[in-house]
Amino acid sequence: MKRGSSIAVFAMGLWLAPAWADESVNLPPPPAPGVTGSPESVSQPETAPALSPATVAALKKESYYHFFLEDYLTAATRLKLLEASVQHDEETLNHVRLLRGSLYVAWGMHRPATDIFDQLVSAFPPGQDRNQVLLLIERLQYSRALYQAAVSTYERLTRDPAFASMDHATYLAGMSHYALGNFENALSVMTTIPTSSGYAPFAKLTSAKSHNQLADVDKATILLKEVGNLEAPQ
Repeated sequence: MKRGSSIAVFAMGLWLAPAWADESVNLPPPPAPGVTGSPESVSQPETAPALSPATVAALKKESYYHFFLEDYLTAATRLKLLEASVQHDEETLNHVRLLRGSLYVAWGMHRPATDIFDQLVSAFPPGQDRNQVLLLIERLQYSRALYQAAVSTYERLTRDPAFASMDHATYLAGMSHYALGNFENALSVMTTIPTSSGYAPFAKLTSAKSHNQLADVDKATILLKEVGNLEAPQ
């Protein structure tokens, strides 16, 4: 399996669990009121002895398990131990970075999350694999209402026509601009989505709302009529 594909599969599992059969993408909820402890309270790991593959696999599963129990402190502890023990296993390190970054985001610790995600992205050269990782991060940031961070992540994407998910990334960036009140930027981004894209109707709807926010009612009305005339997919 390609390195980027492995990260993508791991991240989709991160979002889909624990409702494994649910096709919707749901991020874990924020910590319940009264939960104490945070990832920052776990000391930085020193270099640790190499662990056996079975122990590494067990630590990954345990970190994953505690994450979805919202027992973030235990999950962070396991991840620190795992990270210190697999410095020469790049694939496992990337999985750890993705889960740690998600952990920080769940705690509202956006600056350390950004640092972790930067480490993850830097492991990939420009191209489709890195674009896929950036899209995963952008989706996570958008889902947590980190709109400016999502826009910044989008701007790091390589404009590669072969990257099949570019329209998805562009749509999230446009929605982020809209949520930030940057309606002209939202229009600028949304209009780059081709009419053949499955995201085109949603882009037109957001563009109409943006025109309305900018008091351009005529353009908003035209776009709304175009959306209303679209045929539903079979």
